[in-house]
Amino acid sequence: MAMSKHPRLKQTEELPGNEHIVFHTRHAWNMLHSTSMKQPWEIALPAVHKDVLEPFRKRLKVSGSLGICNGPAREHECDNLAVKYNSFADAGLKLKKKTDEHIWEQQISFERKAAYKKWTTLILEHPGAWAVSRPKPGQDLMSFLSSGIGDSIKDCLGVKATGTLHNRVNPMIRFAQYAKDAGHEPFPICEHVAYQFLKNVDSAPSFPRSFITSVAFSKHVLGLMNADDILQSPRIKGFASLHYTKKRKLVQRPPLSVAQISCLEQCVNETGRTVYDRVAAGFFLVLTYGRLRFSDAMSISSMELEIPMGSEHGYLECAAERCKTGTSLEKRTRSLPVVITTRSFTEQGWIQAWLEVRHKAKLETGPGIPLLPNPASGGGWTKIPVTCEVAGDWLRALLKDVPGPTNGARIATHSCKSSILSMCAKYGVEPAARRLLGYHTAGRDKSMIIYSRDAMAWPIRLMEEMIDSINAKRFAPDASRSGYFPQGVDVPEDSKDVESTSSSGDSRDEEEADHSGEEAAVEKFTGAWGDTGVPDNTEYFRHKTSRCLHFTADETGQLFRCGRMVTLQYTKCEGVPTFMHPSCAGCFQH
Repeated sequence: MAMSKHPRLKQTEELPGNEHIVFHTRHAWNMLHSTSMKQPWEIALPAVHKDVLEPFRKRLKVSGSLGICNGPAREHECDNLAVKYNSFADAGLKLKKKTDEHIWEQQISFERKAAYKKWTTLILEHPGAWAVSRPKPGQDLMSFLSSGIGDSIKDCLGVKATGTLHNRVNPMIRFAQYAKDAGHEPFPICEHVAYQFLKNVDSAPSFPRSFITSVAFSKHVLGLMNADDILQSPRIKGFASLHYTKKRKLVQRPPLSVAQISCLEQCVNETGRTVYDRVAAGFFLVLTYGRLRFSDAMSISSMELEIPMGSEHGYLECAAERCKTGTSLEKRTRSLPVVITTRSFTEQGWIQAWLEVRHKAKLETGPGIPLLPNPASGGGWTKIPVTCEVAGDWLRALLKDVPGPTNGARIATHSCKSSILSMCAKYGVEPAARRLLGYHTAGRDKSMIIYSRDAMAWPIRLMEEMIDSINAKRFAPDASRSGYFPQGVDVPEDSKDVESTSSSGDSRDEEEADHSGEEAAVEKFTGAWGDTGVPDNTEYFRHKTSRCLHFTADETGQLFRCGRMVTLQYTKCEGVPTFMHPSCAGCFQH
């Protein structure tokens, strides 16, 4: 079968005369990793680096035609994956198909519906114990029932994040199932039943606090009766605090070193890399110089580069649609102003080159468009945002040849945000300036920030002064404490040994908690939901971290329906799960 949909491999000086070997290697890969017959345009071709072909040159003598590509050659350099070094493929990350965009949109709706199903089942267990399910004064029962409780619950949950809804309802469902098994009515909630529940249940150290948080959420959002008995109970609060002390110690993400940041800047300017790596390296530099979290940078909707005439340096002005610190409705309706200086640790800089690469790759910026989308299997980009886990693997692949921290801690996307803030703390930048650089404000300064219009001017100048000191070898942030300022260099007058007030810890708790109790309670309490006609005689597995549900593709049990391999990161389910959530969009047709 002629592979007419595949691009013709360009001959370059870096890889002369190896077109047949490349396509033969790709063909072998596809045959070994495909679970069923696919059309040529459905097969994802992995990137083949030149070093992979070295064993073939030494051991095999290839002659004859091994299959040619009849499609027209692509003119853009970003599509020629076979001759470019690709850290995305080197990290073992999966390219997305164009058809995955529709599946991703459906998956978002599926997650939301699953949360509504959990909350509705919980409230209908005893409607009278919740304000959202009780008729209002002056409203007759028939008109209330005809309006439907489901719409009222959806409106009450409002703009709450889908992940938050699942995290708050799961402990409540676990409590309700425990109360029913013990012969008690779950609602209205009683203090002595909740106390016995926390004492008897085998849970993670953070679970009692999560349960108290869920009770408070149920009270303020959905009107749970008698919730104050739980929130004000001395023994419940004391037990939760005592249990929480057993939690493992916090391990913060290490900041990036100057050498690692310089490596990312060089990657943006390196034409020997794929456009995927160059775009990703620039994105991680936006996190670093913009002091941004991963989720905040993904929501950037506008970027404008300003360099005055006759000046070598300027600023990249950005606006983020939403951020983690925007908790109130007023903050959610305002964009977060992000200022990124063009000063960097390399002479050539990186911002202009990154913007040019994005323009050539036809990447757009706007509301609802991720700043770093997932690469497409057939070349180009999808509209699916890269996940935080994938971004972390990509970052580590880009920096694998640069020495990391000596304490063995693994860098991640949050390392980018803490890098500049950590350097500023070591340099002696005032805490008030560091607080603004990290997009945090004191409560008393709220009005001052609003009327300042440009409150970042002073902190940015201090940050630029620090960057200039690093480039001039007057400040070494990666040295030991006694070597920050080399001998003969005056320490800045404003240096203060004050602990940084900026957030440098990871936003998520990476402790491996036991989710089996919550999952069993949800299945038993909520009942069957989400079954979409899975074939019989299949085995089900859950990912140890994400808890995502998969099922095997055939009787061998080595591959899932979505194409992923069954590894030690998955645990086999006992029997057939009834509540199919969270589930893989590739295995289940939502």
